[in-house]
Amino acid sequence: MASVLVKQNKKAEAKTYLDKAAQNNNNQELDQYIQQLRQQIEAK
Repeated sequence: MASVLVKQNKKAEAKTYLDKAAQNNNNQELDQYIQQLRQQIEAK
């Protein structure tokens, strides 16, 4: 969901979903993806 919101330029909503995903994450690959999305949000 966060990646869709990033593409729609809804940064605040995307950050909310990223925070939730990071809290419930036990997967290293998912953690890397979350970090990439965070960087995209901060770069825009």
